[in-house]
Amino acid sequence: MKRFGNLFIVFILPILFAGTGIELLLRQIPNDYKIKGEYLRRYASNVETLVLGSSHSMYGINPEYLDASAYNASFVSQTTDLDLAILEKFMPELSNLKTVIVRLSYATLFETLSETSANWRLKDYIIYFDLNTKSTVLRHSELFSLKLKTNLDRLWDYYVLGNSEIQCDSLGWADNSFLQSPMDLDLASLRAAQRHTISNDDQYVDNVEAFERMAKLCQDNNINLILVTLPGYLSYRDNLDPLQLQKMLDFASQIESNYKNTKYYNFLSDPDFSENDFFDGDHLNAQGAKKITDKLNALLP
Repeated sequence: MKRFGNLFIVFILPILFAGTGIELLLRQIPNDYKIKGEYLRRYASNVETLVLGSSHSMYGINPEYLDASAYNASFVSQTTDLDLAILEKFMPELSNLKTVIVRLSYATLFETLSETSANWRLKDYIIYFDLNTKSTVLRHSELFSLKLKTNLDRLWDYYVLGNSEIQCDSLGWADNSFLQSPMDLDLASLRAAQRHTISNDDQYVDNVEAFERMAKLCQDNNINLILVTLPGYLSYRDNLDPLQLQKMLDFASQIESNYKNTKYYNFLSDPDFSENDFFDGDHLNAQGAKKITDKLNALLP
């Protein structure tokens, strides 16, 4: 027993201390999730228009160009269950909320973050938004959600090199101009369309239910729900599966009919958007974001 105690002190205890130290240091690195979570906790009552969704809306809808006091709470790979969870969590504090804008993209109804290879991102909702999500206990930790090398690189980048992980501005919008844009827009569009085309629709029912709960929550609180399909580049649109696309459009029509507070706007093939408005096949750049946000602003109640 004494031998085990010595072993614990010499080997295991230092590992526990080191792990705890790394976890604390990782959590101190400023990131978009921490910033947006803190903003909503402090200023939710100021928000009149809340933007939710994935990278399509994170990069594509800029609150600066909305007349109402707006905030963008979208993230890369955010799925409908998380949109709903954020809205439900902060609804009691969103006392002046009048409109919720949510992206409805080609793949939205067929994906859930917990079932994708990006499920490590769930840690950010658990740690920084305090959301209850479908995840393993490992997702409650920064350290155990990513490879050790990745976390050590993050520590080096921030604490030694002084690099920032933050993409969003003060209103939650992210400018993708600092990212490397694809050299071949047509090829990037094809690959994105292939990546977003499903092999099964196992997640469809759950996502429909999440949207319906969102619509009812908004309706019960006299809030307008705006579903929007953002523009896609020509080569992206040309490579979408017609049946999957139609299923999305049918759902949009159905939920718009079932909930009087819900409106759907489809800008997927909007001719006002040219190559110069796109970062890649399915994401707008800053110029495109201003253009689509101006259009939405004119349509908002």
